[in-house]
Amino acid sequence: MMGTPRRLLLGLVIAATVATAACGQPATNPQTVPETPPGAGAFGGPGPATTPSPATGQSPAASPQVNYPRNAMPYAEAVLTAWRAGQRERLAALTTPEVYEQILEIPGQPDQTWSPDWCEGAAGSSYCLLFNRDGNAIVLRVTNQLLGKVHGVSEVRFPYFAASEMDYVREFVEAWRMGHRQRMLMLATPEVVDAVAGKPAPQNPDYDKFEVDPSKIGAAHAITGYVP
Repeated sequence: MMGTPRRLLLGLVIAATVATAACGQPATNPQTVPETPPGAGAFGGPGPATTPSPATGQSPAASPQVNYPRNAMPYAEAVLTAWRAGQRERLAALTTPEVYEQILEIPGQPDQTWSPDWCEGAAGSSYCLLFNRDGNAIVLRVTNQLLGKVHGVSEVRFPYFAASEMDYVREFVEAWRMGHRQRMLMLATPEVVDAVAGKPAPQNPDYDKFEVDPSKIGAAHAITGYVP
């Protein structure tokens, strides 16, 4: 009667030992569960951030905004600035194709330091005159409706000279007022320029004091006399 309990106790010990050994062994075929980073798609959240491919993931750089002056004289000055800097794309955007070609075909290398003189309106346009340090003048016609837009300059005149005796005198007095001797020498003879040297320029031209040679209208040195 004592053998049965002992065999039963021995069986229980062996079973417990086997179970303990089984629990200490690693699984022979483990299941690998991928670790989900926090916020990576859980409950409809966004997935993990990825580095975009250089070919497809990068956004193109924004094109620089091109500005067009909204007033006539700044528009004319922008044209001359583009010409001086050799910025042909900018020059083409500011002028019509005809004016673009005319500017590029101006012979020689005129001085590119321009001083604004005046703008006058006529028939929906503004004619703006600027002159350089050599006394040469250029006139650019700006279409008023195209201020602030492309191709605003539709005409260029270089070198420019006035078309009337009164305009010669007016421009001479304006250059006199500005102290621009080279422009004065372009419009008048050296004798006339010397005659007014050191004297204050009048606020309004006194046309009777100047003598203009009609045969020289449209060319240099048309003002040939001055009576103080």
